[in-house]
Amino acid sequence: MEEIGNYPALVDAIWEIVRGTPEERERVDFMFSEEQVAKQLGVPWAWESNACVFGIAQAISDLVGLEYCKGIDTYNGHRWRLISPSPYCPDAPPSTHFVTPPIAKLPTFRGRALQFIHDRTLRHEEGITYYDQENRLLVEDIIHTLIPVSGQAEMYTAKGQVFEAMQDLKQRGFISGIIATGAFTLWITLKGACWLQVGQPLLKLEERASRLTAYSEVLEATRLLANAYSESQSSAAGSLYVAIEKLENASGGERGLIDLIGQSAAYIKHLKHSLQPNRHAKPQGQTKLDHQQCLERATEIIEKYITLREQGSN
Repeated sequence: MEEIGNYPALVDAIWEIVRGTPEERERVDFMFSEEQVAKQLGVPWAWESNACVFGIAQAISDLVGLEYCKGIDTYNGHRWRLISPSPYCPDAPPSTHFVTPPIAKLPTFRGRALQFIHDRTLRHEEGITYYDQENRLLVEDIIHTLIPVSGQAEMYTAKGQVFEAMQDLKQRGFISGIIATGAFTLWITLKGACWLQVGQPLLKLEERASRLTAYSEVLEATRLLANAYSESQSSAAGSLYVAIEKLENASGGERGLIDLIGQSAAYIKHLKHSLQPNRHAKPQGQTKLDHQQCLERATEIIEKYITLREQGSN
């Protein structure tokens, strides 16, 4: 097996190993052990191996939780000795349920809190990527990383904000583990890891945009872009259109934005045409972009715009 660089890819890879054919799924003896899965992944299997305990075992547990698989015989409530694919399992890989827009909407601070847990618990060992489920996260570390505070009053308020965010993320299935006074033992779930695949670049864009205080249109456009990834297709089209218009207005119009980002006129015109649902006719020579292509192109334009404004500010 090739190196598996993220947790959703690990879950999908294990599913490919155990899924079988529709006929095989009907057999009661069509089962896989954790050891067999590890061998297929090229991971040396050992009962106490972190890659097996926190990587393969967690991924198998997610497959059972999503009803892609059935678990047979549990150990400590989280480790399945044997699994078999469900006869009624979906055809799509498990990660597609969480990365296909619209993705779940998370307020900025909750997204940053999820990113913090990801950064502190992500591990790569024996060629697979997973999350460490024994890493203690001190509340003070989270606050000092995510919230600028000065004095005991602000620290008290910040603790409440952190606890509320963690409880909400856990209730919504983005993280799992223990939330206790002083320290947390938390890790990212498949849902949370998939959200970060889409949301992580958007969080970074928003952080960069927030530093460009002389260009308010940048932060407004970036937030509209983030909303678009969490909206229905029709609502997202409106958000993306307004985001591009904000950049145009700040650049002296459509021509000004085209010249600024160094793209052809068609690059932006095709996007704007595709975002207007009432315009069914396709003008000669224009390309109609689908929803995913609209999201990707709008992201490219906004990222390019941010980069150019950053260069002009230095």
